[in-house]
This record gives sequence, structure tokens and C-alpha cells, in this order.
Amino acid sequence: MLKALVAIDNARARNIPVIFIQEVHRPDLVDSGRELDGDEDIHCLEDNPKTDIAIKEMDFRPTDYLIRERRYSAFFGTDFEILLRGLQVDTLLMCSGLTDVCVHYTFADGHQSDYFCRIIENCTGGSSLDAH
Repeated sequence: MLKALVAIDNARARNIPVIFIQEVHRPDLVDSGRELDGDEDIHCLEDNPKTDIAIKEMDFRPTDYLIRERRYSAFFGTDFEILLRGLQVDTLLMCSGLTDVCVHYTFADGHQSDYFCRIIENCTGGSSLDAH
């Protein structure tokens, strides 16, 4: 997490917008889709306090943006692309958990939407070392 905070501080110092992506699902799981078909248990329920953004720990600021996703890709069913266009973004620098899940799908959809996508490797991790 410390490396991610350093990356975020470096972005802010260069006037690069910081966008947090939060996976969150409704308590009745109506929006979870095929996500629970695999090894994952129920997670990121919007009524669970453990799902909340770690505002203090991640140094979330009023100038930062938050996109709540219901699926693995931050592009799917969100206003992420509208925000990126409004900010005139052409390159995504990603640091996050689970490179083999949410980062993977967001990267692929960003690439398909003609964004330059980069992963800050030492600021990410996978569900396992092999998956990463």
C-alpha cells in the first residue's frame, strides 16, 4: 500500500487526476452476474462497513474521483469513460490489487477504447503470485 500511496502522491504533484475505483455490490446480489461462478465468495457488499473506501489510509481527497463498479471492468456500466473524456485523459496509469481480475478487465476495456494503458507493476498484486 505504501508504494501505491507514493504513486498517488507523485500523480498529484504532476496534476494527474487520481481516480479511485471501488467494486461494490447490492446486498441482494442482483448485480453480481457470473462473478460468483468461480472461486470467489460473496464480497464488497455496499451495506458492509468493510467495503467502504479507506479514506484516511488511502489519503482520499475531495479533489479525487470515485467510480463504483458492479463488474470487474471500471468501464462496464459506469460513468468512468465520461469522466476520462471530461478530464481529457488519454493514458491510464493503474495501481491496484488483483491484476488478474479488475485490473485485467479494466486494462483490456481501456485498450479497446483507445486509451494508452500502463500498470505500475510494483503497486499491484494478483490473487496469487502466478495469477499476477
